[in-house]
Amino acid sequence: MPDHRSKFLPLSRFKIDLSSLRVRLLMRVWVSLLILATLIAIVQYQTLNLFLLKGQEQSLQGELAFFTAQEYEKWLTDRQSPPKFDLDLNQGTEVFLFTNNAQFKWVFAHKEVNNQAMPARAKLIQNQLINSKPLAVKRFVLNPKNGERILLLIKPVFANNQKSPLGYAVITSSLASIDNILKNQVRTSIFYVLFVLLLGSIASFWVLRRPLQPLETISHISEQIAAGHYDLRIPITSDSASEIKYLSNALNHMLETLQHALTKEREAKEEMKRFIADASHELRTPLTSIRGFLEILLKGHTRDADALHSVHQTMLVETERLISLTENLLTLNRINAKSVDPNHENHVLSPVESINELTLLLQSLAKSRTVNVKCSVSELPLTSEELKQILYNLVHNAVRHTTDSGHIQVALDKDESGYLITVRDDGEGISAEDLPHVFERFYRGNRARDKRRGEGAGLGLAIVGDIVKLHHGTIKVDSTLGKGTVFSIRFPNY
Repeated sequence: MPDHRSKFLPLSRFKIDLSSLRVRLLMRVWVSLLILATLIAIVQYQTLNLFLLKGQEQSLQGELAFFTAQEYEKWLTDRQSPPKFDLDLNQGTEVFLFTNNAQFKWVFAHKEVNNQAMPARAKLIQNQLINSKPLAVKRFVLNPKNGERILLLIKPVFANNQKSPLGYAVITSSLASIDNILKNQVRTSIFYVLFVLLLGSIASFWVLRRPLQPLETISHISEQIAAGHYDLRIPITSDSASEIKYLSNALNHMLETLQHALTKEREAKEEMKRFIADASHELRTPLTSIRGFLEILLKGHTRDADALHSVHQTMLVETERLISLTENLLTLNRINAKSVDPNHENHVLSPVESINELTLLLQSLAKSRTVNVKCSVSELPLTSEELKQILYNLVHNAVRHTTDSGHIQVALDKDESGYLITVRDDGEGISAEDLPHVFERFYRGNRARDKRRGEGAGLGLAIVGDIVKLHHGTIKVDSTLGKGTVFSIRFPNY
């Protein structure tokens, strides 16, 4: 039976993530719209209520105009019959007459006169009169617990030149029609609020879709970067919001830094692999040689003194090579440890104190070659051991590539841009293909020649390069085949 499930979208596609930014923004829009629409509906309700009450009040005031002091006083003296007022009261409207001490006397209703019993509405008015006793026409809205709202106007009736009223004429009217209008207004307002929420939600969804699109793009690209695509970058468009541009620039800068760090780490791993391979090779050669000569000695195949002396001499040379290689490796390790130490401080050396000792050391190293040392600085941003390592390795490199009658010049100077150490020779020079690699560990130009001489492991110039990097300096090599080489080291001013 064929599987048709692929035709339908998974239910997870229709789930709403309540923690998403879009949903949170929509919820804030809903709340804002709800508050705004509710306030508008309340204002409309109150305004309509006041308008209708005002209209009803104006209609009732016309009825109260018939109650004059003369007619009221006649009625008080002639209690056998009600006052003769020409009133055309609407249904639900009543006129009550009270004495000045709030005693009920008469009520006029729609086509009906009744003064035999005190109506329930009159009791409410009586309580209101006892509490207020107004001296001018005043409006009140009564809201009984059981029943409809009532609008009443109280008019005090004054005789001529009297400060106390003769009595009170009170006209009341039911607010049922107004309440029905207000109920319809409430229903209309509720519909209006719901309609505004629906319309506002739809509009907000489409309005927020474009501004949030860059964030979705950033999220999508971030997932790809997390999967290993470190070369991806977040696009920045001219119409993006400034906050999105700032975020994109910050993330792109972070990605550049991350990719650079990963590249450095990859290069460091590759360099470490090469370093271990080269170190193993360099260590294996003298160890194999020493082992072979020891086997010969243990077997006792030769008794010739000269042969034995040659064997011992060769073993001594190989042992010295091992010691030199080990010391160079330890030196590189110490330099690397300083380079990753955040508390590392630069030392300031006075080279005058060490220059005499270094001159003797360099001359003994050069043998028959001429070595000139010129120092015109009073300080250097190096330790004594670091200066010794730099000059020893550079001069040793010059000696290896210079004839026995060659000249080597060492100069320590200072100018506006910093400190300068120069080592110049007139030897055979370095080929163009070897120049980019001279500071790599275990790199040696013309390796066959070096192996025949048994000299060097390709670590001396690497040590110099690491010391220069440690102190934020730069090193440059200029060389011409058959004419010589110049190593120039520059340290910035501190």
